[in-house]
Amino acid sequence: MAPKCIVNGCDSVSRKGDPKHAFFYGMPSDERRMKLWLSVIDSHSGLRPIRKHCKLQNAVVCGMHFGDESF
Repeated sequence: MAPKCIVNGCDSVSRKGDPKHAFFYGMPSDERRMKLWLSVIDSHSGLRPIRKHCKLQNAVVCGMHFGDESF
């Protein structure tokens, strides 16, 4: 199963050869930074309901949710 962006309402799915949705970023391994990411996502768009068996460490956010200032 292809990774799916965890931002609520985003239908981006990681597909080889799809330049529109080519970049996905995994959750930071640092717990404090991960909580910051989740807080920002939740305050803007909300989080997609995550299945109970899905580990948050394996969740991804697509590049459409990052601006140039993020890097």
